[in-house]
Amino acid sequence: MRWSFRLFVLAVCAALSMPHRLTAFAAPAADEAPFDGAANADTDTLFDCYWHEVASDPRFKAGPPRLVRTPEGLQLHADYWGPRGHGQLMCALTTARMENGVDDVQPGSPDIASPGAASRRAFTDWTARRLAEEHRLSGVGQRPAPDADTAAYLEGLWLVGADPGGVTCLATASRGTELEFEFARSGGRLLVFEPTDLFTPVQIAGITRNGALVTVQGRGRDGRLKDIMTLKIVDDRHFQSVPAPGRFPRRAAEIAARCGVPDRGVTAGVSTAQLAALSPPISGGWGYPEAIDGVDDADVCAGKAAAGPPAIDRASLQFELYGPVHYWIFGMNVRRGKHMAIYDYVRSVRAVDDRVLKLTMQTHLEAGAGWDVPESRGEIYEITVIDRGSRIEIPEFHKTFIRCDPAQSPGMHRL
Repeated sequence: MRWSFRLFVLAVCAALSMPHRLTAFAAPAADEAPFDGAANADTDTLFDCYWHEVASDPRFKAGPPRLVRTPEGLQLHADYWGPRGHGQLMCALTTARMENGVDDVQPGSPDIASPGAASRRAFTDWTARRLAEEHRLSGVGQRPAPDADTAAYLEGLWLVGADPGGVTCLATASRGTELEFEFARSGGRLLVFEPTDLFTPVQIAGITRNGALVTVQGRGRDGRLKDIMTLKIVDDRHFQSVPAPGRFPRRAAEIAARCGVPDRGVTAGVSTAQLAALSPPISGGWGYPEAIDGVDDADVCAGKAAAGPPAIDRASLQFELYGPVHYWIFGMNVRRGKHMAIYDYVRSVRAVDDRVLKLTMQTHLEAGAGWDVPESRGEIYEITVIDRGSRIEIPEFHKTFIRCDPAQSPGMHRL
C-alpha cells in the first residue's frame, strides 16, 4: 500500500535538511546544468512523477529530487534504494525511466551530490500547494451520484483521440484508449481499455457537473476517494478531456467520440445482486484464485501457499459482467483443451436459481482487425458457476475458486 502524501513530505523534508544522513543524488553529468528558476507547471509535473514513481512506494527509500536542465529539456533526477539496491529515476514531462542496480553506492555516500537551492525551493513550494489542494479536496468529500441526464450521456463506450465515424469500437483495430461507463447495474463504473490487452475497472464514487464540465470521482479498494478525470461535454457524440495541471504525465486535451452503445440483453435475466455476488463493482475488479488441495484458503489468498503449483502456473479467474459493451472472462491458466480462456466473450448470463448461473461463452481468438469481429470468434460453449459462499465451482473447467476479500483478490489493481 502506498503511503500518505503528508508522511512523504515529512520524510523528504528531513532528507533535504540532512542530505548526507539519508539519501542524495547522483552527480550531474557534463551536459547538465542545475535548475536555477522558480516553481512552475513543468516542475510541478516532474515532482508529481517523482511522487508516483518512487516516493509514494514503501519498497523504496527515495532521495530528494534534483531538477536539471539537459539538452532534452528540464528533467528530474533522484536516487532511490529498494529491493534491487541503488537505482536512479529520471522524469521528463511525459516519460519516466527507472534504472535499477546502478552500483553499490549506499545512502549518505559523500560522493553523491545534493540538490541545489533552486530545486529545494521549487520542491518546498510544490509540497505546500499540493498539501493545500489535498486539504481542499478532503473538504469536498464524496461527490454526489450523477444526475440522470449526465449518467445517460456517459453510458456506453468512448474512444479517446479519434472518431471512428459511427463504427463501433468492437469492430475496429484502433489502439486508442477506450472509456466505458456503466451506471444502471453497478451504480457507477468506469472500464478503461488500453488495447490490446489491458482493462482497468474503476468504481465511480460520484460525479459533479457544472454546466458542460463533469468531474468523475473514483473510489479505491481501500475506500479512498480520488478525482480521476474532468471532461467537457462538446456535443451528443463528443467530449473533451480537461487535463489536471501539474500531473504526470503531461497530457494534452483530447477529444473522445462515442463508439459503442449499451447491450443490456447479455445480463437481462439476472438480478443485480447476483451479478454483484460474482463480480462486485469495485476498483480493480474481483479475481478468484484457484483452491489448492491441502492448503488453507486464507494462505492462498494471502499468497503464502508454499505447496501446490508454482505461483506463475496457478489459475485465477475474473468476470467482467457489467458492460455495457464489453463482457468477458479472464482465465489465467484456465484452459479448455489447448485454449486458455483469456478474454473469452460472455454472450449471455442466465440464472438457474439464486446460487447457480449459466454463462454462454464464445472463445476469443487472437485474430482479426478488431476486438469482436468474425475472425476473432471461436467455439460457443457454456460454463456453470455455482456459488458456495467462500468459494465458487465451475464444473466445466474442473476447478474450484476462492472468494478472497478485496484486499487480497488478484484483480487488476491500478487505482
